[in-house]
Amino acid sequence: MPSQSQKNGEAIIRIEGELKLLKQEIQHIRGNHIAHLEMRISRMEKVMWTICLIATTHLLFTVLH
Repeated sequence: MPSQSQKNGEAIIRIEGELKLLKQEIQHIRGNHIAHLEMRISRMEKVMWTICLIATTHLLFTVLH
């Protein structure tokens, strides 16, 4: 029968393994998902500015004629 210190040691090893997995997942999210989100947001901003420019141009054209 394992002693309490052996049980604690095994629990610590298990927790350290789980921490390593969490660190890997965080690095994966930082490296991959955030970069893709930034690209999508950038693309959406470009589309938004284009639509605003078209709408403003159309408004000016309408007002001047």
